[in-house]
Amino acid sequence: MDHVPETIEYGISSLAYRAVAPFHPQRLWDLLSELDTFDVVRSKGFLWLATRPDVLALWSQAGPSARCDLAAVPVASSGQWPDDPADRADLESRWDPIFGDRRQERCLIILPRRSSGGCRGSVCSAYVYDSAG
Repeated sequence: MDHVPETIEYGISSLAYRAVAPFHPQRLWDLLSELDTFDVVRSKGFLWLATRPDVLALWSQAGPSARCDLAAVPVASSGQWPDDPADRADLESRWDPIFGDRRQERCLIILPRRSSGGCRGSVCSAYVYDSAG
């Protein structure tokens, strides 16, 4: 029997995004309270808040259960560069001139009733884009 991908069998879609801009804390809170509106059944990844530049957090959500834990202290905050030359080169290749190694990397799994486009727009509206916030 051939394996049928979940995207076809269940009609789910996924939304992956990356950004270096931090989340605005209140906008992120508002967005998280709306996840069920977008039929997000699972989300996971790294995030950082404008008010917590020294914390890279790991977000994990499945259904109504969610958690956010400390994942790392960004090198931009700690100054602790990796000793391994390959790890250092990888970090330097992703280094942002403003935010350093801070980043957003999240994946959301969405049920078929909604378009991922509306969800992407809501996620993007939760970022801080300038110093005025």
